[in-house]
Order: sequence, then structure tokens, then C-alpha cells
Amino acid sequence: MAHCDRGPRPILFGIALLLALGGAAAAQTTLDAPKKHVGREDNWPKKIRFGESTVSLDAPQAESLEGNKLKANGTARMVKGEEGEPSFGTVWYEADVNVDRDSRTVTLIAVQVPKVQFSGMPPAQQQRLAARVGIAVSRIQPKLSLDDVLAATRLVRGREETPKLNTDPPKILFETEPAILVLFDGEPRFRVVEGSKLERALNTPFLVLRVPTANAYYLNGGTSWFRASDPKGPWTIADKVPPEAVQIAQRDLKEGGVSDTEVKRASQSSEKRVPKIVVATEPTELIVSDGPPQWSPAVAGELEAMSNSESDIFRTLPDQQNWMVLSGRWYKSGSLSGPWTYVEPDRLPGS
Repeated sequence: MAHCDRGPRPILFGIALLLALGGAAAAQTTLDAPKKHVGREDNWPKKIRFGESTVSLDAPQAESLEGNKLKANGTARMVKGEEGEPSFGTVWYEADVNVDRDSRTVTLIAVQVPKVQFSGMPPAQQQRLAARVGIAVSRIQPKLSLDDVLAATRLVRGREETPKLNTDPPKILFETEPAILVLFDGEPRFRVVEGSKLERALNTPFLVLRVPTANAYYLNGGTSWFRASDPKGPWTIADKVPPEAVQIAQRDLKEGGVSDTEVKRASQSSEKRVPKIVVATEPTELIVSDGPPQWSPAVAGELEAMSNSESDIFRTLPDQQNWMVLSGRWYKSGSLSGPWTYVEPDRLPGS
């Protein structure tokens, strides 16, 4: 399936950055979460030029990690020339890796690519491309998050043990207004913050605080604070915020390594709309479009891409099926509101 570069899209809000960063330091301690999202820190996707063609490799999803042997697969895009039409494919990896448990990283050292699959590409050409990609990735020696790798391998083992669950998509929510997903790992749980009367949510990376005496909850939005009478919402802009909550947020930013420059940049964002806070307590993905969906041609007469969303969402013509890629896996649905079903890579449309 093709992928198109839709250029800058306006839905990244400064608030989203600080919502995540504001609670990051504490969440890393209470949830044993990774200290860095290495997939983002290590500048994925990786772009590799082969003559007139450019291949963009997304961070691969681990299938297994046995000692220093990693097996994984990931999505890729290939563009021929400057104005060429992109095509979408899948790359399979087998690599010798270096696992650093202190920095929580997995570095791909010696990489072999046994197979690539691009729609419409002759088998012999795919074989040659696989060999060249393996050499190029070995030269780059990219990094992955160890925590992401371990989580992915656990999912694979779970699918092997319960095959009926291996294609189930997460819960997918679609919003046509600015929105941010606040995800709890199960029902919200709170613990008293040392030296404070406030309680902090333990099972979310966001800074959510409870005032027990007032049965009030506060969510740090970086440039704004939100208030609710229930951690699951609804959340509204807070007129007043307890000073202790502000102090905890400032301490988290400092411990999380967030600079004053980043805070200032977020506060000066041209995006002034207040996002809707969406809360979930189970695996959930949030897809946001800036207003009603807008579609632009990706492959004339065959494929359209949603141009006002930061997510990769496509629509095939004339069957009007919607297609979405999440964490390297494809799902389709006749409606953006679902239900969504998993699609094997070799069953993707030719376009």
C-alpha cells in the first residue's frame, strides 16, 4: 500500500508535550517505565538511499530476543526519485544485538534481512533489496528501547499461547477535535506524595493528582491545568490549582530533564485550542483529525490519504475501506468509528 508525505500537520500541541513530560519522572519511578522512548530518541524512521531510491525504515517490532539474537519486522516506505510515488512494504530482521540494561537500549550490530515485501516488486529485486538493507542497517547500528523489545516479545509469546488473541486490535477512538489520550493501566490508583497532602496517580505516565479532602482531581497540562471530580473525567480547565500541585509539576519537569526552553516553546505555541481529555483504562489508541476528515489522492483513482491527521489513515477506492497502521500493524474498517480488523502484510491492497 502506498504512503504519502502530507507535509506539516497542525495537530501537535505544546500541551501534548508537557502533559507527557510533566509526569514522566515520577511515572518512571512508580511504574518502572523506560527512562527514554528510544524509538523516538534514535531518530526513527531511518532513511537509506540506494541510487535514485530512498527507503524509510520504521522502528521494527520485536518477535523474539534470545540472548543476543533478535528477530523483528517493521514497516517501510520506498520512493523512487524526487517525485516518485511511494510504496509501502514490510522488512524482516535477524540481528546480533548488544543489550545495555543500564541505558535500557538494544543496539543492532550485525543485521541480516532475510526478506522484504513490497507490493508489485519482482521477487529477484526484493531479494537484492533485502541484502542491501541488511548491510546498510548494520552500518548504522540503530538502537531500540529494551523495554519496548521485551514488551513486544511478551505479546508474541502471548499470541502463540492464545492464537485467537493475536490479531485483536486495541480499542481505537476517533476524534475530530484536538484531543489527548490519558491512559491508566487499569483502574486509577493513587498514593500520597511524600511531604504533601496530595496523592499521585501511580499507573499513568501523566501527572494526575488528587486532593482527598475535596475529592478533586488535577491534571497537569503543561500550559494549562485541568480539573475533574472523577479521574476518568470529564475534565475541564481549572480556574485555581493548589500551590502544592504546581510545585510537584515543576519538580517533575526538573527531574525529567525538561529545559525551560522546552516549556517556553510549548507555551508560545500558535495552537490555542483547549484539547479534549480522553481517558482510558485499557489498551487504547486515539486517532485525531483537525476537523472532519479530509482526503487527498495518494494513488489516483485507487487510494486516498487523510490529510488533516497526524496518523497514517488511508481509504481505498471504490470499496471505501479505511486502513490504518499502528505500531507496524495494519487494520481496516468500513467506518472510522470501527470495528477494526487486523490485516496480514501479504493481504494489503496492491496500491
